[in-house]
Amino acid sequence: MAAMLEQALGAGADWIYLTDDILSNPWDTLPTFWAQVRALARFNQPPGEQRRAPEH
Repeated sequence: MAAMLEQALGAGADWIYLTDDILSNPWDTLPTFWAQVRALARFNQPPGEQRRAPEH
């Protein structure tokens, strides 16, 4: 995945969307790993503003 991200960024991609959905429409649902992304998002906050990850 890292190599594909490097390639996309090198080609000037503005957006990258990852999905583990299947065809015929892989964009009609959120990826199953979205909960982990939300849990990690708190680490993108400045120090002192980090929030607890939601409990599931």
